[in-house]
Amino acid sequence: MELLSWAFLYGAGFFGLFILFLMLGGVFTVTEQTIAIIEVFGKFYATKTAGIRLKFPFPIATIAGRINLRLQELTAQVEVKTIDNVFVVIPVSLQFRIIPDRARDAFYALDNPEHQIQSFVLNVIRTAASGMTLEHLYTEKSKIAEEVSTELKDRLASFGYTVEAVLVDQPAPPQEVQDAFNRVIAAERAKEAASLDGASTRIRIIAEADAEKEDKATSFLYFQFFSPLLKRNF
Repeated sequence: MELLSWAFLYGAGFFGLFILFLMLGGVFTVTEQTIAIIEVFGKFYATKTAGIRLKFPFPIATIAGRINLRLQELTAQVEVKTIDNVFVVIPVSLQFRIIPDRARDAFYALDNPEHQIQSFVLNVIRTAASGMTLEHLYTEKSKIAEEVSTELKDRLASFGYTVEAVLVDQPAPPQEVQDAFNRVIAAERAKEAASLDGASTRIRIIAEADAEKEDKATSFLYFQFFSPLLKRNF
């Protein structure tokens, strides 16, 4: 009987400590595709993945933050100056994620990840576009995306990030530049149409001249053939 009493007391004590542990935040949960960063006295201690986790060593361990492992997308409107002195806005989308094994680097290396990654994107695109004409920006979008992807993969890997895709959309020049382009295209089409009309007219004139020449030749032969017969009869 006495043994059961002691067992009950120990069980009740353990249960009470467990409840106190829960109340003081010693147990916490980490959601899927998330990593919790644990610090002890302000220094990195461990990372915790999805599930129910103990905040150990309790109570000095704290959750410094949580990082998102899902695919993230950053969009930017990059204004660049082409080699032919035209200012163009290039819409860019960067898809990236944190490398799980590099969660510590991703959490501590960058103070404002999205802002700093955006700065990297702006710098790389401006450098790539500065040596291109406006026409090349339209035709070499895939090349720009490839350059940005290659440059950012190497740079962001050191911070615990990986680049999944870089999407470069259609450049948007100022309205006056678009109007000028439309006028140039219209003028070129008008020139081509005039050239085709001129060629058609030349072909028609040559055909008419050939036909007239053939008629004259036929008339001449006719005259040469029937002229002696007419003289004989008259």
